[in-house]
Amino acid sequence: MQLLSKAYKYAWTDIFVLGVFFLFLLTSSCKLSSPDNRLEAFIVGSGGNKHYQIVEKETRRVVLTTRAQYTTPNDVKTGIFSKDSKKFAAAYHYGYGSTGQNSSQYTWVGVWSTENGNFLSEKVIPEWTIIPAKILDE
Repeated sequence: MQLLSKAYKYAWTDIFVLGVFFLFLLTSSCKLSSPDNRLEAFIVGSGGNKHYQIVEKETRRVVLTTRAQYTTPNDVKTGIFSKDSKKFAAAYHYGYGSTGQNSSQYTWVGVWSTENGNFLSEKVIPEWTIIPAKILDE
């Protein structure tokens, strides 16, 4: 019986360590640092209303919060800073219809200025995808 008790103790310890590791992966993958290390982007919101919020690391001042193309519920899928840290792009997926000729899936990418928070441009990519870095150069 004592051997079984030790086995349970180690099993729960392993599960706890594994859980902490996965929690670290989930939280660290949602935070992005700008190339100049001055800004930080992290996901805020819940329940179909998740967006990136960009803050200055030193002051914690909110520079901008991204938004989806439409006001319907939609979670941000990915984000990226430009090489010079002056822009931030965020991607949201959209689709209608299930399959076949009358269905469509696309990625809407919004680009914002990290200097003043203004919305700069948008791009529609005709499939679900991640953001190509070259979007920030256009």
